[in-house]
Amino acid sequence: MLDPDLLSIMACPFDHAALNYTAHSQQLTCDQCARIFEVRDQIPVLIPEMARQPREAVRLDRRHKDHA
Repeated sequence: MLDPDLLSIMACPFDHAALNYTAHSQQLTCDQCARIFEVRDQIPVLIPEMARQPREAVRLDRRHKDHA
């Protein structure tokens, strides 16, 4: 479980929006861009290069590349 005080001051490194914590999947999700950040051993990994995009965005991106 992440400390609520820590969660209240964290923000997405891309757009500085709030992050929502999901304990069962150990991840943080950005309110604005929906990028997903892992939490490893109760440490948020907010490295932009390690963020995952939501599945819908990845699917749309793949379709666009297939048709390009």
